[in-house]
Amino acid sequence: MGALFDLPEAETTEEAVIARYRLSDDQYGSRAEREAISDAERSMAAAVEQAGVGECRAGGGR
Repeated sequence: MGALFDLPEAETTEEAVIARYRLSDDQYGSRAEREAISDAERSMAAAVEQAGVGECRAGGGR
């Protein structure tokens, strides 16, 4: 008997960061807004890759 308690192994957890941006219109926002969002996506992807902690996915929608 090697353990005091018969506990299951810890499960891997998933976490997410969800960023929502309020744009200046109901379509795609201004050019400056789209560029800022693109810059933020690249920064997040680089940070995730550097840390080796998962993947970065970008998507649109309401």
